[in-house]
Amino acid sequence: MGRCGFVAGGYAKASIIERGGYGACAPDWIPAYAGMTARGARAGREGAGKAGEGRGWRCGVCKGVRGWGRDTIAARRILARSIVLGSRPHRSRPSAAGAALLSHRAAGAALLSHKAAGAALLSRKAAGAALAAFLLAGLAAIDDYGVAFNEIPERFRGGLTIDYVLGKGAALSDFQDRAYGVAFELPLALAERAFGIEDSRGVHLTRHLLTHLFYLTGGLFAYLLARRLFGGGALALAALLLFLCHPRIYGDSFFNSKDVPFLSMFMAALFLTHRAFGRNTIWAFALLGAAVGALTNIRIMGAMLVPMVLAMRGFDLVFAANGEERKRILASAGAFAAAAALAL
Repeated sequence: MGRCGFVAGGYAKASIIERGGYGACAPDWIPAYAGMTARGARAGREGAGKAGEGRGWRCGVCKGVRGWGRDTIAARRILARSIVLGSRPHRSRPSAAGAALLSHRAAGAALLSHKAAGAALLSRKAAGAALAAFLLAGLAAIDDYGVAFNEIPERFRGGLTIDYVLGKGAALSDFQDRAYGVAFELPLALAERAFGIEDSRGVHLTRHLLTHLFYLTGGLFAYLLARRLFGGGALALAALLLFLCHPRIYGDSFFNSKDVPFLSMFMAALFLTHRAFGRNTIWAFALLGAAVGALTNIRIMGAMLVPMVLAMRGFDLVFAANGEERKRILASAGAFAAAAALAL
């Protein structure tokens, strides 16, 4: 059977069926040379196309002389039909050795997937164990930390805000530190009053405990963000340990109720940002807006995430595929802005 395919004026498969498979004169889907010379075509149509007599047709790709036999014509019809219909000629079934190789490769892929799932599960267990160990260590060491110089004014600002909300205190317009947010100080003051804690030692131990718990929560969000970015495993666990084992940050996690909560909330906002753009839903962006608003309420630097998120939504709007996608992007951007304004 001949080995070269040709379709005049178009594209040809460089190989045709040979012994149930494909021959190989040249790569697939190369532009066919204008091909049969007039002399070779006439000779082929006259039925005398033998290569030895020089009365066949010359292949435009491999320059070989081919006969114009019945098998070659049938093979070209199959190729032409496959080109027009966008399909390939029928391949022969793989041999037993080929089937065994494919089965071996599939088993190897399944084993790798199983190992990856096992590594991810081990990473989650190790992360949980690390958080539990740091929690126990924090509970054991909470009495070793004293009162920082700015804890007293921070506590006073939280209590003043509660009194203002309940209508029991003076107007905040006369307070010199009214520009500072109370997103974290307000829950601390509420916990103090809810549990009826009045002595100074109990007040500051409660603040230290809640601040440290929020710090551990930030470590959890750092782990979740690293797992989304790097697929879990050792890198996510390393991110958690780097977050928790920094000496200065760990010490401040008991008594610094401004910078450490801002760090933890920033990690939560970054995680929610990645999650919102991955899911691309209105509720995901609304939750992200609430987190960014609370972050800005802790410290004003959190506001830098607002233009970043809106700018990325703007890029999505420019490259949106259709009108429905543009409406979804605009709605999610609106939900993000509204939630951020309410939380702020």
